[in-house]
Amino acid sequence: MARNEDLKQIIYIFVNAHDQNVISHGISFQEFFQSLENPPSNLLLLNKDSELAEIHPDTQLAYLTQDKLDQFLKSALYKMEKFSWIDFEETYNLDTIEGRELAELLYLGHLNKHLELPFYKKLNNRFVYLTSMEGYFNKIYYRNPKDFYYMLGEVLSKRISEMKLERGLFNFKKRKPYPPINQTILKKLEPVLAEGVAFSFHSLKQSRAEVNIPFWIVGDYFDMEDMMEGFSDKSSSKPDGRIIFDKKLKDWSIQFAENKVTVNI
Repeated sequence: MARNEDLKQIIYIFVNAHDQNVISHGISFQEFFQSLENPPSNLLLLNKDSELAEIHPDTQLAYLTQDKLDQFLKSALYKMEKFSWIDFEETYNLDTIEGRELAELLYLGHLNKHLELPFYKKLNNRFVYLTSMEGYFNKIYYRNPKDFYYMLGEVLSKRISEMKLERGLFNFKKRKPYPPINQTILKKLEPVLAEGVAFSFHSLKQSRAEVNIPFWIVGDYFDMEDMMEGFSDKSSSKPDGRIIFDKKLKDWSIQFAENKVTVNI
């Protein structure tokens, strides 16, 4: 499967709860940002400049304010190999960054890993978004895991809506939006997400009664080419579970293959 194609066909998630970060593949910055319940207002760019950004004089880092973020998203300037950032509340917060903190931020942006857990009282950040190839390999730190589960529920349902076209009146095809997957449901996946899971939209199944996303436990990967090879090997066997949307009841459930138990809201 080609690299650009697998970004839409496969979403890989590995949750590292100890370090409060998530490794992902197949979720773009735009999808991530627009699927958050409360998107951040300002972004401090850790390894890139932008024509829409301002430069903070003391740190010499570029930053985007809320009034520029919509334009930034529409411009697709984020589609670069390395695009990493940390959010902050107010521009005056940047004036409080001291030398050690700046060194930690530069380390984050350069090596995509932390010295200390990267949540700073002065910035009051909720996220750190690190990537070596936008959408292909992302490492995101979450102060609150609820932000992750909310985002994932939005992304998975939107992806189905984008991919599945259903026939409407006069035999025209129309996109049918699906409701977000409730966090209560996705929390049931917590143990397997800690092992590394690939959701396959290429293998999406739909009937009159339901639509479901199969997933495979593939292991923890930091090299996405290795992950895709691992998924290719695993996907020839039956999936480890499915996320199912019941079209009549209008709700989601998870069915695990191992014990055949279905978990409903």
